[in-house]
Amino acid sequence: MDGAGFLLALIAGVFFLLVILIIVMYILKSIGLYRMGKDNEIKYSWLAWIPYGDNYILGSIVKKIELGGFKIPRLEILLPTLELLIIPVCVLTNVDFILIVLYWALLNLTLFKLYLMYSPENVFALTILTIIFSVWPIFVFYLSDSISSIDNEKIIDE
Repeated sequence: MDGAGFLLALIAGVFFLLVILIIVMYILKSIGLYRMGKDNEIKYSWLAWIPYGDNYILGSIVKKIELGGFKIPRLEILLPTLELLIIPVCVLTNVDFILIVLYWALLNLTLFKLYLMYSPENVFALTILTIIFSVWPIFVFYLSDSISSIDNEKIIDE
């Protein structure tokens, strides 16, 4: 096998492993969000298996975020809408970077609150690992076996 053939095989192997990793992460995230949705009595928990629907379930579990008196309500609408807008806005305008950063920040804030609800003792470690390595599907799957340890309404009111 010559050098070009070896390089091509190596690239194909890495690509194959990445595809497998993405599929595994998607399955873990979907199972975790589905379980959490069921535990929180969300009517359409099966949407966790559908792109954009998974953000609806995540937002329905967390409900809203409060940052220093600034409230971000209706996350079940805001998260999937922002995700849905990224592709056409990126194609048609130059504000794609701003929208992507906004979505990423909102997603991480939502996950922070989710971690606070399900694992308050590990919230900062889970959030930092999520921001650096984007392994939140693993955490959501792991935490889905837990019962929310803090009442969501109590978090919202504080």
